[in-house]
Amino acid sequence: SEKQINFSLEETSDQRIIFKINNQFKGNKAVLKFAYHPYWHAYMNNQEIVLRTNSFYLTEVDLPKGEYLLVLEYQPKNYITLIISSLAFITIIIILIAGHKKNKRK
Repeated sequence: SEKQINFSLEETSDQRIIFKINNQFKGNKAVLKFAYHPYWHAYMNNQEIVLRTNSFYLTEVDLPKGEYLLVLEYQPKNYITLIISSLAFITIIIILIAGHKKNKRK
């Protein structure tokens, strides 16, 4: 962070990181030492906050003054939605190909 803050790592896994933050300064921000990716989401007091990338493509987050938990979660796209979308796309392609072959026969 730009100014000294007190923090502790409460939990860590492949898809979830929790920090306990005690920030005495207004307008502070933290740079997290991993590359920004849109599937990472941040929460404070159960409300989502904005993660952004800095000029070095690292993840950055604004830290308000106070004591709270900063929860970072990796949330990939819903695979069921991707599968259904893919099947719909394949179905449309098959229908277009079948229609094109039917028109060639005439």
